[in-house]
Amino acid sequence: MPALALQAMVGNRATSRALAGAVSVQRANEAAPGKVDQAADDLYGWLVAVSLNLPSLLLTLLLQQGHQSELETKYQEKYKRALRDDLKSKLSWADGVRAQCYLDYGKLRPADKIYIAIHGVLTDEATVVRLAPVLHAERESAESEFTASYSKDYGTDYKLPNGSNSRIAGAIMQETLWATFAQRFRIAAVIAFGKPRAADDIKIATVSGTNDAALLFDALQRQDPKQIAADFAAAYESPIKEYLSKETSLHTKQRALMFFEEGVAPEDRLIRTVEIGTSGYTTADTDFIFDAATHATAGQVANFVAAVKNKDPRLKHIDDTLGGMNKEDRDRLNAMVGLTADSAQLADPVVVRLRQLGGNGLGSVFLVLRNAEPVAHDVFRKSYADANSPFRRYVDQYTVAAEKGWLLSYVFTDLRPRLNYVLTNPGNDEYVLFLLNSFASAAERKALATDADFGAKVAGLGTATQNKIQLLLEPAHLTPAERAVWIDAAVKRETSSGAGSLTGAAGALEDENRELQAAVARAGKNPTAAQQAEIDRLTAATTDALDAFVKYRDELEAAVAGALEMAAGLVATVMTGGVASVEMALAAVARAAVASAMAKVVANKLARGDRFDVVGADGAHAFVSGAVDGMLNAVAPVVANGAATSALTESAGLAARSAAPGAFRQFAATTGPKMVEGAVVGGLSSAVDTATRDQTWAEGFDRGMRKVLTSAVQNALTSGALAGLPAAVQSLAAAYGGLDAFESMINALPEAEAFLEEGTFGLGAAPAAAPPVQRTGPLAPPNWGSDFEDFATVQIDSNQLGGKVPKMDILVSGQIRSNQGIDRIGFHLDENNELHIYHFEMKWNNAAVQEKGKPPPSDPRATLTKTKTRGWQGSEEWSAFAITEFCNGVTPQAAANRDILRAALPKKLGLPKGTIWTPTQLSDYMLANLKKTKRVVVVPDHVNIKKLWMQLIAMTRGDLRKNQIVKAKLP
Repeated sequence: MPALALQAMVGNRATSRALAGAVSVQRANEAAPGKVDQAADDLYGWLVAVSLNLPSLLLTLLLQQGHQSELETKYQEKYKRALRDDLKSKLSWADGVRAQCYLDYGKLRPADKIYIAIHGVLTDEATVVRLAPVLHAERESAESEFTASYSKDYGTDYKLPNGSNSRIAGAIMQETLWATFAQRFRIAAVIAFGKPRAADDIKIATVSGTNDAALLFDALQRQDPKQIAADFAAAYESPIKEYLSKETSLHTKQRALMFFEEGVAPEDRLIRTVEIGTSGYTTADTDFIFDAATHATAGQVANFVAAVKNKDPRLKHIDDTLGGMNKEDRDRLNAMVGLTADSAQLADPVVVRLRQLGGNGLGSVFLVLRNAEPVAHDVFRKSYADANSPFRRYVDQYTVAAEKGWLLSYVFTDLRPRLNYVLTNPGNDEYVLFLLNSFASAAERKALATDADFGAKVAGLGTATQNKIQLLLEPAHLTPAERAVWIDAAVKRETSSGAGSLTGAAGALEDENRELQAAVARAGKNPTAAQQAEIDRLTAATTDALDAFVKYRDELEAAVAGALEMAAGLVATVMTGGVASVEMALAAVARAAVASAMAKVVANKLARGDRFDVVGADGAHAFVSGAVDGMLNAVAPVVANGAATSALTESAGLAARSAAPGAFRQFAATTGPKMVEGAVVGGLSSAVDTATRDQTWAEGFDRGMRKVLTSAVQNALTSGALAGLPAAVQSLAAAYGGLDAFESMINALPEAEAFLEEGTFGLGAAPAAAPPVQRTGPLAPPNWGSDFEDFATVQIDSNQLGGKVPKMDILVSGQIRSNQGIDRIGFHLDENNELHIYHFEMKWNNAAVQEKGKPPPSDPRATLTKTKTRGWQGSEEWSAFAITEFCNGVTPQAAANRDILRAALPKKLGLPKGTIWTPTQLSDYMLANLKKTKRVVVVPDHVNIKKLWMQLIAMTRGDLRKNQIVKAKLP
C-alpha cells in the first residue's frame, strides 16, 4: 500500500511504527554489523554457491564497516578463496569498484563517485554536476585520492579558471566531449570556486551556438564591470570586449558591450538599454528592458525618469509603432521605475506592484495573481477583498467573468479550498505541486498527510505526481531512523522502473541511499554523537541526490516518451491501414485518433515503467490527450500550414473527452494488461479496430468531431489555404451527411465571389453574384460615413433588416466620443425571458468613395480596422476595452447612454423596481457576458464582404463569439 494511502487511513504515528518495523524486515537477509561469520557465508552464497543478490551483497559489505579485514580473512579461511577475486570476477566493473571501495574504505569517497560517474559507456552528467560542489569543498583530498587510485585511466590535468591544475577536471573533460561547452565550463568553474563567478557565467552564457541572454546579463549586472573584465582576462586569456564582440550579436552585443564602454556613464545604463531595445524594426526587446529596470540602481532609475520627462532624444523611439513598446509593456515599465501614473488607481501601491510583475492587461492580470508567491499573494488577496479599493477596480477591469470566478474559487482563498478546487478540476497537477511547495506550512503538510479526502483526490492524479506529493508530505516528526526508512522507500519508488532507472544517476542515488541505510543500521537505537553527525550528513547527501535524480529523470523520460511516441505512432499508422494519407471521413479520423491515443499510452508506459498506471488515471489521461493529437493531425491538411488554432484544439478536446471513456475501457481491458506484461505493441492494430467500433466512442465522436471538422474548414478558408481544398471539402461534406453542424459552416462562408466552383461541395450551386447597383445623380446620403451609421441605426431600431436580427428592446450608442467605441449596443429579450446582447458595427468603404454623378465602385471592400494597442475592431480585447471606457466615460454622449442602460437593464432582468446599477455593475455585467455577445456588422447592400467575413472568422477562432453580416438596402 502506498505510504500516503497508509497515512490517510491510520495516521502518522502508526505509519512511523510500520516504517520503523520495516527496518528489521528489510535487514533480515543481511548479517548484522560485526557478524562476519554470517556475512562471509552470505557473500559466498551470492557470489559462488547460489545466485547473485547484488543489493544485499553491497549492503552487507557496508554493514561490516570496521570489520573488513576480519571479513576477508574469514572468507579465505572458510572457502579457500579470495573475496576480492570473487567480487572482481562476478560483478560488473562499476559494482566491482563499489565493492572494492567498501572493503578498502567502508564507503565511496568523492573520487570514487566521480570515477564511477564518468568511466562507463555513458557519462552520468547529472551526478557529475551534483558532485562538483563536493569536489570543490574536499578539493585537496579528492584530487590526491583520485590521482592515486585512477591515474592509470586518467593521466591528464586540466587548467581550471582559477589557474590551478586538476586531474579530476582533466578526467571529466576527457569523458564529457559529448556535453555542451557551456556545461563543461560550468563544471570547471564550480570545482574551482564552488560556484561560477560573474566572469565564468559570461563564458558559460556565450560559449555555445546560441547565447543565454538571461544568464549573460545577470552576470554583467551583479559585479563591477572592471572586476569582471579582470577576472575574465585572467581565467580565459582574452579581453572581454574583444570576446563579446565575437560571441554575441545585434542588440545582445550592443547591450553587453555597453557595460564596458567609457562613453556610457553607469547612471545612464537603463537609458541606454531602452535606447538599444527600441531601435529595431519589429517589436521592442522588452526582456532586456525589464531586466535592466529590475537590476537598476536608484541613480539609474532617477536618470531614466528625468530623461522621459525631458523627452531625451535617446528615448525617441520608445513609443514607436515599429520597434517601440506597446501600451501594456510601457505601462509595466512605468510602474517599475515609478513614473507618475495617469490616475489615482494606477498610482495605488498594490496596483503598482501588480503592474511591475506584468499584470497590466486582459489575461496577464489573472496569470500574475494566480501564480503569485505567498508574500505578494497575501497583499493582493487583502486588497482584492475590499470591493471599493483601487486594486479591486483595476483587477475587475482587466479580468473576464470566468477569471473573476477563479479568483474567488481557487486563487484568493485558503490553502484547503485552493487544493480542493484544483484537485477536483483535472489538468492542474503542476499547480497542486506549486501550492504545496509554496503555501503549505509544516503543520498543514502534516495534516494533509493524514487527510483521507485529500488522499482520495490525490489518488486520481498521475502516478508520477502522486510520488512527488508524497515527497513533499514527508512527516516532519520522524526520528532519524524512521526518516532513513522513509527516504529508502522514496528512492526505491522513484528508481523502480522506467527510462530513468537505467541511468547512472539512478545508480548514484542508490549509492548514497545505501550508505545512509547502512549507517543507520550500524548505529542502532542509540547512536553516538559522531554516528548521528554521519547519519545527518548522509541524509542530506541522499536527499540532494534524490532531488537531482527526480529532476533529471523527469527531463529524460519526457524526451524518451516523445521519441517513443513518434515510433509507436508510425507503427500504429502502418497497422491501421495508412492513416497518414488521412481520408477526411469520420471513420478514418476516428482510427487516427485512437491510434494516436494508444501510441501515447505505449510511449509513456515504456518510458516511465511502474510509475505509469496503464489502466488507471495515467492511462486515461494519456489516452484522451493522444486522441486529441490524433484528431488534430487528421484534419491538418485543411488547417493552414498544419497549425491547430486554440478553438480547434478545444473542439478536439471536447470530442475526445466525450468519446474516450468507452474506447479507453475497451483498451484497458485488452491491450492495457498486455502492456503490463510487456506485450506493448503486438495487439495495437486489433485494439484500434475494436475501439473504433465501440458504440460509446462512435456516438461521442459524431457529437464532437462535427465541430472539429467545421473549425478546420473555417480555418482553411480564413487563412487563404484554398489551394487543393476542393477534394477535401467534398469528402468532408460526404462525411457529414446531413449533420446540422455542416450547415453552420456553410453559413459562415464568404459570399458568392469566395465560393468554390459549382458542384465542388455537392450541395447545390452557389448563389449568383448580384450586379453592381447603378445610380445616377448626387451621392445617396446614407451610402457611407456617419450618415450610413444613422441610417443603419434606424433600420435596426425599426426591425427593417429583413429579419436577419431580432427587434432590439434597447438600442444605444456605445461610442465614447466621435467614432471611438462600439457603434451600437443592442439588447433583445426573447420568448424565454433570456436577454441577448448584440454589438453592432457599421462598415462602408472609405477608400473608394463614389464620385458625384457616377455609379458606386463595382468592388468596394468593407473591412474592420486594427488599432495600435487593442487589436482588431470587434475582437474580444477591443470590445472589453470599449465596454470599460464606455461604462466609465465622462463625455456627455457616453454618460447619457450609459445612464439609460444603468436603469433599463436591471428592469429587463427582473431586478427590484427602481434598481439602478452603478457604472461598475454595468461594466461587470457586460464584460461577464462578452463571450455570449453576438457581433453584427451592417454594411450597404452593394459592398463586397469577402474580406470582412474572413476577419470575423479569424476573430471567432480566438474568442468563439458568433458573427453575422447584414446588408442594409439603401433607398
